[in-house]
Amino acid sequence: MESSTIEVIFCLTMTFLSYAGNTMIILVMTSPQAQPRAKTTRILFSFLAINDMCFITCFLFMMMEYCRLIDMRDLNIASILGVALRDYSNWILVVISTERFLCIFRPLTVKNCCHKRCVITVLVTMFCTQVGLSVFRHLYHDSMFYVCFELSVSFASPFIILTVETIFIVVKLRKIGRQQIGRNVQRQLNNSATGLLIAANICFIITMLPYRAIFIFNVIDIHEENYHIFRTVRKIVVQLMTLNYVLNFFLYFAFNANFRQDTLKRIGCKQITVGQSTNDG
Repeated sequence: MESSTIEVIFCLTMTFLSYAGNTMIILVMTSPQAQPRAKTTRILFSFLAINDMCFITCFLFMMMEYCRLIDMRDLNIASILGVALRDYSNWILVVISTERFLCIFRPLTVKNCCHKRCVITVLVTMFCTQVGLSVFRHLYHDSMFYVCFELSVSFASPFIILTVETIFIVVKLRKIGRQQIGRNVQRQLNNSATGLLIAANICFIITMLPYRAIFIFNVIDIHEENYHIFRTVRKIVVQLMTLNYVLNFFLYFAFNANFRQDTLKRIGCKQITVGQSTNDG
């Protein structure tokens, strides 16, 4: 089986998983029967799920064009929109992380500033900005200024913000855990969006860091003898990057008890709590 065929099959599989998982996220977040959550939390996670599905669709078209299954030379919309959605997803995660960070360190600030209209305004503004930056990238992708600008805006800034906020959140929760009963703190973390967010941030760092490292090497002259190795590594890293837009549902399900319970209810399953009596005969 040719490598291009394997890549397309992998991409199709990721697309299916992304659509299935992110659709379930939207259904859970918008369900009136779900666990009580802040409106801003519902909006942010729903936007992130919708954006990830849109990105994985654009990525599928770009992969099919790369494998020469379709011809998109005269149609740059998928490429421009795909880059915009890729970076937009990172910045939505930054907004979610910042909102969680403020909930822990400045709860009154969150109550006064992070309301529905403010969050929607920020999300729309970020999307328009990312589309504009993607058009700029399409026009000036050969310049060294673009390379530096691309790394700082699309990766370095989100990476630094998410890393710092994750460290501060973990340290704060450990401090609270020493002051209170450990099990109660662990239960609260498991039932809140904070534990979920920590897992999502770690997933972002693991999947996006190699991809951006390859981006740097891509603008450096690679010796011809090593180019085939670089090309193979680049293919693997690009596929790894797509996991950042597929795994959210599985992370939510694994690290958030409320989301897990809402999902099981949504698909018609009843969650059996620990200690619940059963009559197995």
